[in-house]
Amino acid sequence: MKKNLWIFAAAAVALAACSNDDTIAQYQEDAINFNTVVEGVTRATGITTGNLTSFYVTAKRGNDIYFAEDPVTFTKDGETTSYRSATKYYWPSEGKLDFYAFAPAAGTGSTITRTDSTHFSVTPAAAPASQQDFVYGVVRQQDKTTGGQGVALNFRHAMSNVIIQLKNTSDDKKVTVGNVAIGYILPTGAFAPVFKTAEGDQIGFCTNGTGISNVTAASETGYYIVPGAWTADGTRTSYTQAATITSYTDETATTALPADMILVPQTLVNAGAYSTATAGSGFNGACITVQVKIQDAQDHYLAGTASDFVTAMWPLVATQWLPGHKYTYTLDLAGGGYYTTNQDASEDLDPILENAEIFFLSPTVDEWIAAPGINVPANN
Repeated sequence: MKKNLWIFAAAAVALAACSNDDTIAQYQEDAINFNTVVEGVTRATGITTGNLTSFYVTAKRGNDIYFAEDPVTFTKDGETTSYRSATKYYWPSEGKLDFYAFAPAAGTGSTITRTDSTHFSVTPAAAPASQQDFVYGVVRQQDKTTGGQGVALNFRHAMSNVIIQLKNTSDDKKVTVGNVAIGYILPTGAFAPVFKTAEGDQIGFCTNGTGISNVTAASETGYYIVPGAWTADGTRTSYTQAATITSYTDETATTALPADMILVPQTLVNAGAYSTATAGSGFNGACITVQVKIQDAQDHYLAGTASDFVTAMWPLVATQWLPGHKYTYTLDLAGGGYYTTNQDASEDLDPILENAEIFFLSPTVDEWIAAPGINVPANN
């Protein structure tokens, strides 16, 4: 078994391994191939049924690796729905096979390290535009009868898809935007699903066919990835990208950042309101930060200057990012966040207030103050 397989290395080419001779003799016409589906389609960064070109497969008969090489690359056969290996592998005369598959099988971007068929380490790329999806599929107890026409293999998205959208609901503020980041995120995850040993046992996948759960059902197919399959770790970090558009007025439609993010499933840390922190001390909680310049209707700068942005920050609630789920954060630039009043890192964080216009409440006029009477002409 290969150790520490880096799936983005040159080893991703088709593997030229030999299969068992007596198996070839018996089932010469029945090479193992797959028909695949990827559920939970994401945007451009995601793997879909339509753009899946190749994937890796580990085959086991009982506890033994069946393929001569592990894993084996299966590649789409032209315009068909079949995926085949460069060196053909054939069904055994006895026993059934379990298949464990993952993708991508080639590319650049996020780092995916494989220890064995059920243990991986995944580190998303620092740049959101370079992050890649990671999908995993399981189909068990297959033989020539069940899979002879092509094994039906369903992939699940193992990671979390995170999208940030911006809008401005203020009637009279204009916001100029620079970079946007999501911060205080664990950057690495260990993926280690556990499989059912007996009906009803706790497993890393459930089989209810409709949603995510921590319990099993009778079926051996349709495995779902549960949160316990992941252990997030590492030094918390931020993922930054430039906004799609830079000017937001009250008429600007909600727009998403150019790149969806595919990040390690985890529970976000919420540390309360920013008003209790200072910019210099940092904020130890999940947040979205935006470089902003805020102007009023007369183009006076309320935050930032013509030449300098300030960094506005919005705290996030302690959401649990689940595998295979998409989370869309819509951020209102008009309020709810906090920003520094200047570029001094020790400056207290002030709230961004919606419609914090200058106005006067209940003006009063002093009464006349009676001065001592004056006689004209003055008395001697």
